[in-house]
Amino acid sequence: MNKWWLFALIPMATGCGPSAEEVAAQRAAEVAAQRAAELEALKAARQECANNVLAIKKAEMAYDAEYNTFVTAVAHPSTTPNKSPRDWGNGNTDFQKLGWHPDGKVRGTYSVATTAAGASTPGGDFTVKGTCDVDADGTQAVYTATKSINTVFLNANDTY
Repeated sequence: MNKWWLFALIPMATGCGPSAEEVAAQRAAEVAAQRAAELEALKAARQECANNVLAIKKAEMAYDAEYNTFVTAVAHPSTTPNKSPRDWGNGNTDFQKLGWHPDGKVRGTYSVATTAAGASTPGGDFTVKGTCDVDADGTQAVYTATKSINTVFLNANDTY
C-alpha cells in the first residue's frame, strides 16, 4: 500500500510547514496579483475609447481640410456603454459622412459636437466625446478631443 500522503503530513506535524502568517501573506500576494491583472485588462479595454476619440478627431480634421466644415455626429451606438462590446452597425449617417467607423465591435459610445466659426473660434471647432464603462459599475469614463487638443481623459485614473 502506497503511503506517500503521509509525507505531506510531516511538515504540519513537526511544525516545519509555513506558519499561518506566511500562508496569509501568500494568499494576500496572490489576491493582489490577480487584482493587478484585472486592472490591466480594464485599462486595455478602456484604451479603445481613447484610441477611437483620437481617430475621430483625425477624421474631422481631414474632412475639414477637404470641405471646410466639421461634421456633427449624434451619440452612437445609442445604447448605454457597458463591458460587453457592441456592434457599431451602419445606421449612423453622421459618422458615415465623416468617413469613420471602428474596426469591429465597440465598448464605447461616441459623438461630435461642433461650434460655428466666430471671434473665439476662427474656422470653427469640434469636440469629440467618447464614453465607456468597461467595469460596468455605472460610472462612465469620458474622453474628449478638440481641433487643438488631443485626447484627454476627464476622470480619475480608477474610473473604467
